[in-house]
Amino acid sequence: MKQRFGGDPHLTSPGLHKYLKPDAKVLGFPLTPTRLYQSAIVNYLLTHSTQSDSTIAETLRLDPQSLGYYRQLAREMTA
Repeated sequence: MKQRFGGDPHLTSPGLHKYLKPDAKVLGFPLTPTRLYQSAIVNYLLTHSTQSDSTIAETLRLDPQSLGYYRQLAREMTA
């Protein structure tokens, strides 16, 4: 994705938005870093539903409050 490799080849947030915006238009739904992150967390929760909360929290590095938020989001997305 990074076309120029200077001293700092990291992709910035504006740069990521630049790459995602054309694909969002093609797909017809927003592709923002926040949405992609939330979708990845929700997908993990749905595909690892037999794991304990402590295992999931440790794997995803989430505190209990955040884990509760994403569990609620998963319920809303699958309803």
